[in-house]
Amino acid sequence: MWFLLGLLPVLNLVPLDSLLNDRFLYFPLAGACLVLAEYLRKAMVAPARIRGVILSCVCLALVFTMALTMRRNLVWISEEALYGDTLTKNPYSPRACNGMGLLLLRENRAEDALMLFRAGLLADPYYGQLFYNYVQALIQLRRFQEADEQLKKNSDHMEDPNYHHVYALLYKEKGHYRRALESINKAIDLNPFLADYYITRSKIYYAMGDLEAAARDLNKVSEIAR
Repeated sequence: MWFLLGLLPVLNLVPLDSLLNDRFLYFPLAGACLVLAEYLRKAMVAPARIRGVILSCVCLALVFTMALTMRRNLVWISEEALYGDTLTKNPYSPRACNGMGLLLLRENRAEDALMLFRAGLLADPYYGQLFYNYVQALIQLRRFQEADEQLKKNSDHMEDPNYHHVYALLYKEKGHYRRALESINKAIDLNPFLADYYITRSKIYYAMGDLEAAARDLNKVSEIAR
């Protein structure tokens, strides 16, 4: 009963967008351990034949749970395995779509990433980072007009530094370096502690031929990392 009551809040009767759910078993398993301890106690005072049956059942249960643990550990080998397992069970999980999409973007598989970002946004259209990564996929595919339209539709995010950062990436890829610099400066003004913004600004300065400013921003990245 303890085990079932402990699991009840996290049985996805109300959907939970969480990748790391193993912790939800900690409390319910305390009840299972108490039941196991009670069976072992009874086994110690039971007749030899009954004791053998109880101990055999306990050993089988332990072997079964060990096998399940070993199988689950395969999911934790890599981020890709974890996201892939989640997407197999829930293809519209916003966090899994975002995570796997980012991995695909790093592999220059922007078209595949775009499909995942879209799926995640269908489930949670207010997931800001997922939206920005979706726009970055459009930029990587050089679908600049579509990226610009998506950002304009979400102009209410102008207080979010990521909004200006993505605009800076868009302008940079279009070769509008002055506008890119204006956008990334707005992002840094809103959040001066994120290394990614300085990396982007360094790339913009480099594209503009200002190597000294580019180097200065890379030094700033090193300071933040310390």
